[in-house]
Amino acid sequence: MSESEQKSNEHSEAEKTFTHTNEIVSEDALTSQDPDEEADELPPDLVLNHKLFGEKKRRRRTSEDEKKECITKLEYLELRLREEIKKFRFAESKNGRKALLFRTLSTALAAIMTVLLGINTTEALETFTMLGMHISWYLNTTALLISAFLTVIGEFKAFYDTNELWVKSTYTANRCEQLIGIIEYLKLGIDFVDLEDINLVKLEYDAIQSDNFNYLVHVREADLSSNNKKS
Repeated sequence: MSESEQKSNEHSEAEKTFTHTNEIVSEDALTSQDPDEEADELPPDLVLNHKLFGEKKRRRRTSEDEKKECITKLEYLELRLREEIKKFRFAESKNGRKALLFRTLSTALAAIMTVLLGINTTEALETFTMLGMHISWYLNTTALLISAFLTVIGEFKAFYDTNELWVKSTYTANRCEQLIGIIEYLKLGIDFVDLEDINLVKLEYDAIQSDNFNYLVHVREADLSSNNKKS
């Protein structure tokens, strides 16, 4: 087999590998439902996969100029995504530690307050005094301070929304990693990837950024609204 025939066979295999997902979809399925309507019914994480690989279309071999542009844009998006993943994984770790700290403090202090109030009801302490004050006064004061501190912890927890931010950071980081997986898969068949595919990936990246920004704005607006009602 000559070298030119071997290269032709390699490109043919790459095209089959890259477009094999499209061939799974039958013609009847495509005509029975509009592709956009079908994409709307999918979970947000699968919409891009459906648009890139689930809609049957005949792919063409891209020109060298378009191929270079696609590679450049994919590498740019991959670099940005990896930076975002580092940021969100750090936020995930930080918010996770905060959530654990608030939960541990709240549980421990609530348990201590319950013990103090329980001890204060026993008859054995009625005769004890300390620095001229009845021992029950110290127990009641300590329990009152703990109760006030629990209120402060609750306000901090509500303001920072540590549990929600922890979940959101994890979810966003996972979406970025999923998008990197799609980029790596596109690179395997880069000869048949066009700028339309790259633009879909870019739109998904923008959607992840916008979704995270809108969530943070919503959280802060909810905090301000809650504080205004209390004041």
